[in-house]
Parts: sequence; C-alpha cells; structure tokens
Amino acid sequence: MDEPSPLRRIDDARRAIEREREILQAEINAFGRFACDLRTVEASDVRAVGGGTAGAQPAGAHATSVQSVGPAHATVGITGSVAKVRSLFAETVMATPHYDDVYGEHWTEHLRGEFNQDLAAALEHQTTLSPEVKQALLEATDQSIASRRRILGSVEREAELVETARRDLKSIHTAVESILAQPLEQLEFNALRLSRARLLELEAACDELVAVRQPQISGRRDLTMAGIGAFEQYLYDDCAHTYPVLSAVADLGERIDRERRALERSLASVR
Repeated sequence: MDEPSPLRRIDDARRAIEREREILQAEINAFGRFACDLRTVEASDVRAVGGGTAGAQPAGAHATSVQSVGPAHATVGITGSVAKVRSLFAETVMATPHYDDVYGEHWTEHLRGEFNQDLAAALEHQTTLSPEVKQALLEATDQSIASRRRILGSVEREAELVETARRDLKSIHTAVESILAQPLEQLEFNALRLSRARLLELEAACDELVAVRQPQISGRRDLTMAGIGAFEQYLYDDCAHTYPVLSAVADLGERIDRERRALERSLASVR
C-alpha cells in the first residue's frame, strides 16, 4: 500500500540522503586510494612541456604515457611521472560509479574545482612530478577527504533527524485517519466536539514539529557547499522540495485544518 503524500515526501528525502551517503563514502575511499598510490610515485625536478628542463628526468622514473588515461581525461603527447599521477587520478577519483552523472567533466576542470588552478596547471603542463607539487597534491587530497567526512557526518545527522520526523509525522497521520474513519455525519454533538478537540491537538503537534525542525535548519547555515549553496539545497536538489520535512508537515497541517473546519460545520448543524 502506498504511503500518504506527506510521508512520500519524507521517503524521497530518505532516498536522497542514502544516495549522498554512498557518493560521499565512495569519494572518500577514492581519494584515499589516490593518496596511497600517489605516495609511490617518484618525485624529482620539473620538466615543462615544450620547453627546457629544470632538471633531468630521473633514472627509473615512471614513463607512463598520458594516453593510457583516455582522450576525455588527458592531453595528448605528455609522458612522465605527471602522466602517472593523472592516470592514478582517473583510475580512482574519476572512476567512481557516479562520476559521469554527478560531474561529467574533463580532468583539468575537475582538478581546478577540487584542488586549485595551480595544481591543475602543474599536472597539465609538466611532465615530471616535483616534490613540491607532490606534497601539495597530498595535502589537497587530505583536505578533500576531511571535507567529505565533515559533510558525511552532517548527512548522517540529518538522516537521524529525518527518521525522527517521519516517525512523529506518521503518528500524527495515523491519529488523523482514525478520527476521519468515524461516521462523522452520524456522531452526536459530544462525540463531534471531542473529535474537534483531538484535531486541534494534532494541529498543535504539527506546529511543534515545525518548531523543532526550523532550528535544525538554521543551526547549520554555515554548512554550505562551494557553488551550490545551503545544506538543504545541496542534499535535496533532486527532490521536489528543498525542505521536504517542513513541506510534509505543512501538507498534513493543512489537511487537518480543512477537516477540522468541516467538522465544525457539522457541529454547528447539530446544535
């Protein structure tokens, strides 16, 4: 049996949360593998593309061609330890199942967005991985992991809050359905009066859910995603509503209000 509309909205939110959990964890794991593999790549003085060298290519350095990464992820004609790094980036960070769906961008663009312009330029225009670039890459990777862990913690907390809200909302909805299942047109005045009082209590319960939820939202205004905006916009972007819990509560509250008003008209007619 399908869930009623307010609960479906919260279930949409639960699915969005679960998907984001999977994405964040996959990216944490991918960046972790990239960092681990990057530590094995030998670093030495830099050799720029198309120009002189700032130092000879070290004996035994990786001579992997960037062609192995594939045309969508590489610049043709560059070989060396930097090409190896780019291959590793493609095989880890850019190999997550959701990459094309969520990002779908060239490796240079992704590096600029994930790390910074200087690191992206170094991996695009140099052939040999310098110690400075290697260290900067490792530090940037650690920051990417840390930021995702921080966001994942917030997503996990949101999952708990949404589960609590769903449980409370379902309890209110069940109580409303129980009242409306009565043959209201056959009830005597006192029974109608008691039903009205109960609906008023349930309206107040919806107001309390809103009062609980709003501070949860405002309390994380500083948790924003670069280029995306507030946490709710980031997490629920694919949902019909940016604030699914508040929307679900509002829907149910409006329904209770309509039913209470109809019941009050019945009360007036039996006096």
